[in-house]
Amino acid sequence: MPYKELSGKAENDTPTGGSEAAGAEKQTLRKKILAERLLLTEEVWLQKSREIADAVQRLPEFPLFRHVLGYLPLADRREVDTSELFALLARFGKQVSIPVIAGGELVTAAYRDHEPLTTGIFGQSEPLRPVMSDERSLDAVLVPVVAADHRGYRLGYGKGFYDRFFSRLAKAECNPLRIGLAFYMQILPRIPVDPWDQPLDYIVHEQGVFQYNYCH
Repeated sequence: MPYKELSGKAENDTPTGGSEAAGAEKQTLRKKILAERLLLTEEVWLQKSREIADAVQRLPEFPLFRHVLGYLPLADRREVDTSELFALLARFGKQVSIPVIAGGELVTAAYRDHEPLTTGIFGQSEPLRPVMSDERSLDAVLVPVVAADHRGYRLGYGKGFYDRFFSRLAKAECNPLRIGLAFYMQILPRIPVDPWDQPLDYIVHEQGVFQYNYCH
């Protein structure tokens, strides 16, 4: 599987201000990409997800991960499936946490395979009886992606949970590796960005990896 590497931020790529036009463009892109992703058959979706898990395992930083924040995918939205990744993390003895929405913010809860789950406010799976984990000990965050671009910017569902989460971690001097998981069809040359949008360090897809040199 080939690796494609990009580094740095192109000149004048820094977002300078939000606008209604940017918000409308984001929403149009969001609807388009989500509709295209839903066309993936279950077989193709799972196969591409396994290839992405393999690519994450081959990141040079992977052996150094001790505590990783993953996510349980929304299968009905064809988010990259993380079951293979979670199995790999467990096999190598990594601590795994998953996001929980509490008080309008993303917080981290310890995750154990086969533990009872419930449905969160956006349809995401969360532990039925969450035990909070130390977010300041995170080495890596696996981030779901609606779309991403060649500069490392990510388009999510528009709620800003991960952007605020990364900002909070940075204030606590915690800077985990930010790894976006996406299918190659979700990666675009450029997406609109706002000042609060947080770039990624890697975008991992079924054809390889895009790498960026961002300093948080």
